Amino acid sequence: ASPADARGAASGEPATALIATAEDRGSFSVPCAYSHSAGDDPIVHPGHAGLSHRHDFFGATTTDAASTDDTLLTGGTTCRSVADRSAYWSPQLRAGETPVTPTEVVAYYRTPVGVDARAVEPLPNGLEMVAGDPYTESEQDPEVVRWSCGASGPSSPVPVHCPSPGATLGLWLTFAPCWDGTNLGSADHYSHLAPVGAGGCPESHPVVLPEVQVEVRYPTIPPGDLSLASGPLTGGHGDVLVAWAGDHMPSETAICLRTNTRCDVS
Repeated sequence: ASPADARGAASGEPATALIATAEDRGSFSVPCAYSHSAGDDPIVHPGHAGLSHRHDFFGATTTDAASTDDTLLTGGTTCRSVADRSAYWSPQLRAGETPVTPTEVVAYYRTPVGVDARAVEPLPNGLEMVAGDPYTESEQDPEVVRWSCGASGPSSPVPVHCPSPGATLGLWLTFAPCWDGTNLGSADHYSHLAPVGAGGCPESHPVVLPEVQVEVRYPTIPPGDLSLASGPLTGGHGDVLVAWAGDHMPSETAICLRTNTRCDVS
């Protein structure tokens, strides 16, 4: 992949497609420290404080049940990029009766595999994104939800105690990048977005957005049976409420994702 191809397209010169592959695709990343925990979910239970199972929140420091992208943009953030006021959250993990406080999330923004990088559009503020099913008792697709000890450790459908010294547990969540172009949310919280198919984004969801993958990182976990506040151990999931200040998201999309260039900071 070459940034020169994108520059050629911008100048009106012929340009070859920049098809992203798993080994060669544009990306940038944002680490965001743990902020707080609460029984709130501004996507699934908006305006109803305490109605949700307990979540761990990252990024925006003001996230509660009433949060919107407008309220998030006026508050602080734990993200290394101060422009990222997005709210990220996942269910609380427990070892026995002890809550395991995560250290951070790293949010990876990537050119989706199999699409022309030049077609990627910035994430719109207010977009609601959910990955995983909190209530399923079946193993979920590891391409969407997986647990592992370290980035390259074996994939597990449920959280585990890491056997190797120094290896820490992570929850990896991948959000669908194809958008219907109209709705920032939907009644089921999923159907306004769709995964990439063999031919790219489906006609029903024609707008190519950055593929967001979130890694929730945990410290060394104390002894005890592991459980999730949401219920079944197989119910790993997470949410993002998009809120980026200024022109940072459009700029990063243009510089890194549309040119298929890695710009990761972590």
